Amino acid sequence: MMCNLLLAGTLLLTADVTVQPVVGDAVSGPLKELSVERIVITGAEGDREFAAQDVLTVTPGKKNASAASEARVQVHLLDKSRVLLKDIAVSKRQATLSLLGGGTLETHTRSFQSVRLKKPAEGVNAAWSEIVAGEVEADVIVFRRGPDTLDELEGVIHDVTAEEVEFEIDDEKVPVGRDRLEGFVYFHANRRELPSTACAVDDVHGSRWQAKSLAVENDEVTLTTVAGVRVVLPLAEIQQFDFSAGNLVYLSDLDPESHRWSPQFGTKILPLLEKWNAYKRDHGFFTDTLPLGDRKGGYTKGLAMFSKTELVYRLTEDYERLQALVGIDNRYRPNGNVEFVIWGNDKELFRQTITGEMEPIQLNLDISNVRRLRILCDIGAEQQSCDYLIMAEARITK
Repeated sequence: MMCNLLLAGTLLLTADVTVQPVVGDAVSGPLKELSVERIVITGAEGDREFAAQDVLTVTPGKKNASAASEARVQVHLLDKSRVLLKDIAVSKRQATLSLLGGGTLETHTRSFQSVRLKKPAEGVNAAWSEIVAGEVEADVIVFRRGPDTLDELEGVIHDVTAEEVEFEIDDEKVPVGRDRLEGFVYFHANRRELPSTACAVDDVHGSRWQAKSLAVENDEVTLTTVAGVRVVLPLAEIQQFDFSAGNLVYLSDLDPESHRWSPQFGTKILPLLEKWNAYKRDHGFFTDTLPLGDRKGGYTKGLAMFSKTELVYRLTEDYERLQALVGIDNRYRPNGNVEFVIWGNDKELFRQTITGEMEPIQLNLDISNVRRLRILCDIGAEQQSCDYLIMAEARITK
């Protein structure tokens, strides 16, 4: 939940950022304040405030792109943070990470899932991912035997130096040259229950830090990941603050449990029409974007439906709101007339006739405790052929 984010600090007014709201156009300007409740930027007409829950991303304008360099080591944390490094050393489970931007980070391996020592290669990437995701009963070291073959061996990983990994197997410690290894995976007997990500922070080196807390002060970002790793990064090396992480899901990124288009009258070419009139994700009917309202170029996220279409989603997590901008496709206005209905757990939550003569409406529904979400774009009273409905930026939020 966003309320778990402990975010404070004020940036210098010279730090320009671009704020991308969930709905609406991006806004740029000097950043005045960044907090769990709000983001404030200044402008010629005064301050402009955004609720943090209504923001997708905050992107610093000035970045030290020249600082980016090629990683030699990849560390994945238990919270799905991806950390790219110059090097890694481990002594008595205490790791020293050499950051690509300079400096080192000291942390414990209790937060580590895997360490990859070789540069990813297409022939073995799938095999590496399978090993990392697999169920293990001990630490694992992984050998690259060829361009497309990996072997693994279970035991206990001890110290790691620039030249070797100390590996214990059958009660005997054996030094293994790092040049022989693809990487290694840590075993954790008691997996900790981790909180949700509050903000994902991407840096210019390609790392993605899943933060549960962070603060920005004096052009530095101090963050603690969900797994408990604390790091300080220069603001100039931050690519983006992603406030949507873990709190927002677009319906267009979910596979519905079922979807169906039905004609008003029976037809012999139903299979062909079902395919032709099936709902669209992230583009409209015959368009690359979703043309709705006054958004120049249309929207790039959302759903397009032709009456009569029904979508059913099975929600496996707790979400609180269903939000979208809903209206008839601009290309068919002022025509178009649909009956738009939404149910949650078979209880009707919303019903409205939407026509092409209306401006798009802002949908903001309470879906607390809803597990089965059903959306219907039905044929309207006028039974027109221009019933193309768009749910722009359709999303569920926590």
